[in-house]
Amino acid sequence: MPWLLLLQAAMTVDRRRRLLSKQERSRLAQLLRKSKGKPGNLSALEREELGAIVTKLDLLGIGRELMPFARAPRAGSSGPAE
Repeated sequence: MPWLLLLQAAMTVDRRRRLLSKQERSRLAQLLRKSKGKPGNLSALEREELGAIVTKLDLLGIGRELMPFARAPRAGSSGPAE
């Protein structure tokens, strides 16, 4: 069920987000709002700052945690998701 994968992803990301300090979470939100999804909207210093905070989230670790869910066979599928 896709909604179950979304729920698991949200819980995983939230668990990692809570590992950041309150100041880091606040700054991350500010930078994401300012960028509007485009890194070019940030200064070089802000991009560095964003990169440092995102590194602490360990996106590769999040991906590893979610990998078993992505490989689970889907209804009507005859194998792993491609």
